[in-house]
Amino acid sequence: MAALSMVALQSCRQDDVIDAGNVVDAGKFGSKGNKITWTLYDDGTLVIEGQGDWDYDEIPWYEYKEDIRAVVMKDGVTSIGESAFSFCSSLSSIILPESVTSIGGAAFYGCTSLSSITLPEGLTSIGPATFLGCTSLSSITFPEGVVSIGESAFSECSSLSSITFPESLTSIGKSAFMDCESLSSITLPEGLTSIGKAAFFGCTSLSSITFPEGLTSIEESAFSGCPNLASITLPKGLTSIGEYAFEGCTSLSSITFPESVTSIGERAFEGCESLSSIILPKYLTSIGEGAFAECTSLASLTFPESLTSIGMSAFAKCTSLASLTFPESLTSISTVAFAGCTSLIYIIIKAPTPPSIFLDSFRNVNQSIPVYVSASSVENYRNSAWGQVFSNFQPM
Repeated sequence: MAALSMVALQSCRQDDVIDAGNVVDAGKFGSKGNKITWTLYDDGTLVIEGQGDWDYDEIPWYEYKEDIRAVVMKDGVTSIGESAFSFCSSLSSIILPESVTSIGGAAFYGCTSLSSITLPEGLTSIGPATFLGCTSLSSITFPEGVVSIGESAFSECSSLSSITFPESLTSIGKSAFMDCESLSSITLPEGLTSIGKAAFFGCTSLSSITFPEGLTSIEESAFSGCPNLASITLPKGLTSIGEYAFEGCTSLSSITFPESVTSIGERAFEGCESLSSIILPKYLTSIGEGAFAECTSLASLTFPESLTSIGMSAFAKCTSLASLTFPESLTSISTVAFAGCTSLIYIIIKAPTPPSIFLDSFRNVNQSIPVYVSASSVENYRNSAWGQVFSNFQPM
């Protein structure tokens, strides 16, 4: 095909006549009064014009997908259909009209040469897998009005280093930015209330996050495998942290929890080996399985007075943890919860009634370390499961 003049293409207006060479193929599609035409030229330019939404059983230009180098859409087209340009591996330039309000799922999936795109101001939603695997895409600016980003929408965009989110955004879907390895910082908009499962999983360069105050939940694995993330301040409205949310964030040394958090999911901070101290939120009632397991630098831990249960393996292999003070509210400690905490030198328990434990809750912990309880509870502890785990009970 003849070489395409990108400068000429990018400078053309929507109503210009495009001189792109000889026609290779052409056709039309649409129903219910929507008539859209397409023309492919021999320099790789695909021109789409007409009125209304897309409607087709098969992508009309699919056999030419590797030949398409540029797409120009004329004003009047209101949507881009599912998989419209998927695997157009040579597509490097696209002009979208302001009339487009939605982009369908997988529309640009696997467009590995697409390095930039300007999204139209009228856009309100981005479908699932829309830009999945666009490995050359380096930046994206969302227009005001976009309220949702679909599942895997920008997953595996390995060159994506800059994102500007609109204030209108309320939700980020599952795996939306998973494995965006070049993304180093994000500022999430104030309107955002939820971050989907694995939304930023494997963003290995991510070192900074600014959370909005309106965020209420961080779902499973949202930031798992972000080894350069060093510090996070969670917003005041947050109530729950999902399973594996920050698992494997090996540089994370500081967390500030808001008082509003009432639950921390399974393995939420597992393997955060740089985390040295934690003050758990005031109204926290439960700590999930493996929530802080293998946080090998964790030396200081403050439990809230509201805590009732500590899950299986919650602090297993926290080898720097030197002491524990359990609140009066605590009623149960699950199996291997503190197994392998080999640096423990004493435990304080404020609960007058011994919390239920398993015989392996403190596996590989020195059985002779002092366990301080109220003077009136010493015998109760000696005669409970605690007495089969520890031998040195002392009155406070």
